[in-house]
Amino acid sequence: MDSSFREDSIKTFMKSWKNVTIFAYSKPKGYSEETEFLRKPLRIESLFSRIVGIEHSPTPTSEPEELLWDLNILIAEDNDVNQTLFKKILASIGADPEKISIVSDGIQAFEAVCKQDFDVVLMDLMMPVMGGMESTKWIQAAIPNEKQPAIYALTANVLEEDRTKCLESGMIDVITKPINRSLLQAKLTDFVKSSKRP
Repeated sequence: MDSSFREDSIKTFMKSWKNVTIFAYSKPKGYSEETEFLRKPLRIESLFSRIVGIEHSPTPTSEPEELLWDLNILIAEDNDVNQTLFKKILASIGADPEKISIVSDGIQAFEAVCKQDFDVVLMDLMMPVMGGMESTKWIQAAIPNEKQPAIYALTANVLEEDRTKCLESGMIDVITKPINRSLLQAKLTDFVKSSKRP
């Protein structure tokens, strides 16, 4: 990984992340088994790597899926570093980079889906102007059922009550940050196979 990119990225996160909770030993009650915890003393690069999933995100267990090449994918994420990272992850598992669009808030996500047919939307929950859940509800109300995209929540919060709220808003699944590439590949592959796409 380029050192200048890492340095700039760390600075970006230090400015944009206001609260990071670190649990030294035991996992608090109420968190799912997918939650990752860091031990103290903490190295800043270890924290950064876990957040953006660069060094610690497992590589795909299989070759890139040809099935994903035809997907039109929208990333709704306000963090510039995450936008770049998520697009690279999608390309690494078989998505066509030319068919990946990016917006920075929930209003932009809603407008994008109204203007263009997307197969998949990766929707961050915490965004300025409008959050992911509200944007999803708008999309559900405005887009005909046959043109509804599959909306996946992107969040670092994996409490069961948060997952339930996402599903109730119309999202079909929750993907936790940092993104596990193999898991994302499996979810998107299952989506394509279960849909009626050629």
